[in-house]
Amino acid sequence: MDKILKNERHWGIVVPELSSINWSVDEATAIKVGMNYDDFEKQMKSFLVNDLGLEWEDAMLKDVLQYQKQRMNYVGAERIVGDYKYNIHEFIEEDGLLKNRENQIEFIRCGIQDNYFEWAKKILWFSRRTGGYKSIAKELKQELIV
Repeated sequence: MDKILKNERHWGIVVPELSSINWSVDEATAIKVGMNYDDFEKQMKSFLVNDLGLEWEDAMLKDVLQYQKQRMNYVGAERIVGDYKYNIHEFIEEDGLLKNRENQIEFIRCGIQDNYFEWAKKILWFSRRTGGYKSIAKELKQELIV
């Protein structure tokens, strides 16, 4: 803090396992989440269920968490197809009613493999203001379960 107040260091967070760059707090948080997504997801599920008392059926919670992971434009495959038991995409993006309806969603992401620094530059620095942090999502098929 002394270095910051003396203008010897910028506000922010260094992510040493990535680079010596001083990232803004939100960028550093996104990088840490991206690099440790499985742990983040476990903690998020525990928080929702144990701390907030969420009482959704397992398939619904699984769909929401899976959609969140695939919707974010993280490091990994350029194209992912997710299978869902609920119409999560329609519910979130189009304000529809949440229904038990099997569907498939295709996600197109940046396609940067195993290089979090390149991902952070491309997505967090240059694409954040234009929504580049979200993958492109398109529903492929749907079936209403009666």
